[in-house]
Amino acid sequence: LRIYCPQARAFRIEDVLIEKDLQQPILQVSCAKGLVAPNNEIVQPGDNCLVILHPRRVVISAIISSNSFSSYKELVAHDFSRNAFNFCHGNFSNKMTLCVQSIDGALFFFHHGQQLFQIQLPNVLIPGPIVYLPTRDCLVLANSAYEVECYKFNKMQVFTDNKLDQQKEAQRDGTAQVPIEWSCNLGEHPSQMVTHLNRYTRTYDVIATCD
Repeated sequence: LRIYCPQARAFRIEDVLIEKDLQQPILQVSCAKGLVAPNNEIVQPGDNCLVILHPRRVVISAIISSNSFSSYKELVAHDFSRNAFNFCHGNFSNKMTLCVQSIDGALFFFHHGQQLFQIQLPNVLIPGPIVYLPTRDCLVLANSAYEVECYKFNKMQVFTDNKLDQQKEAQRDGTAQVPIEWSCNLGEHPSQMVTHLNRYTRTYDVIATCD
């Protein structure tokens, strides 16, 4: 992990704030606020933290800086029994929450260092991008049928019993399906999705870039 703070057009060694060997591959990095508990002694709820995803672990960390020195401090870590693929974060039900997706479509939700719940989604052979849709309090993601699907956060939380393998079997048999808000067939697998606030309608659009 390297963090830079360029001071001029030409690179200088002083521009490197942090260079840290994390001993694991890094799949995704993001910056977010409000993911640690308010009683944390290192950072405040309004401070930015780094979210770093490894194949079997997600870490929330802080960069502690002084006038001449910066240090890396791990705050919270969660291990997985499945290989992770990507994550997103958002104000799910007015709680800043981290959502991690595994390579087989399982979702893990964390708030202030604690796991809220986990759920297995159907039709995920190749995982895709995920985004949080604030106006609907929904999670939008892509499945292996070239579809973009929207799931309500509280409906997923009510539906799941946290037993991923049993959920996968029930979905394969057609005896249980996660409630879905809407879906849209793109005809291609999206490689990236973002949300954009439409200044005219004051709602969020979902923009997908396909292969």
